[in-house]
Amino acid sequence: MAKSLQIISFIIWLIRCFFSIWIRLGFRLIYGNQKFRLPPITNQLLLLPATVIAKRIRERRVTSYEVVHIYIERTRAIQPYLNVYVDERFSEALIEAQEIDRILDAVANGQRLLPDEWTEERAPFLGVPFAIKESMEYPGFHNSTGIAARKDFISTRTATSVAHMLKAGAILLCNTNVSEGCMWFESRNSLYGRRNNGYDLRG
Repeated sequence: MAKSLQIISFIIWLIRCFFSIWIRLGFRLIYGNQKFRLPPITNQLLLLPATVIAKRIRERRVTSYEVVHIYIERTRAIQPYLNVYVDERFSEALIEAQEIDRILDAVANGQRLLPDEWTEERAPFLGVPFAIKESMEYPGFHNSTGIAARKDFISTRTATSVAHMLKAGAILLCNTNVSEGCMWFESRNSLYGRRNNGYDLRG
């Protein structure tokens, strides 16, 4: 029985390899060496480390609202190409960013003190946007891990790792696509489809 299963698995692997090779050859014949790339990044803020962005927000060299807005625009721009996110909270994120800016501006103008929970040690990512995987829980977000049988599963709690990021001052934008059951090497599942390669949309 075990030997039969091994033989069947090997045959399936051979068939997958065969089709994979021919599909790639087909793309090469049709499109040559042309690569399908994402729209270019036009705002350099998107290339900065989170710690640098957080420092600039604290120094009021840029507002949290600007940063969050730029990230939302970029996320929306690449969604048709990458199928990157499942759920989003863009409107709420912008409101949260505005509130952070309002308080930081008041602190900068000497109108109030910085809240204790917003010190650089306690909130190192204050005003910086971030995303989580769909497998991580956040109230109101899907938590199916790409499994069709769990398509209606909505989180009611916040995962510990997400709670830590929120406590650190970061602003949640969305949750992103995952492989089915988080068990594969590429983000493909029967529920949300494939999350494409940002460097070459063919592969």
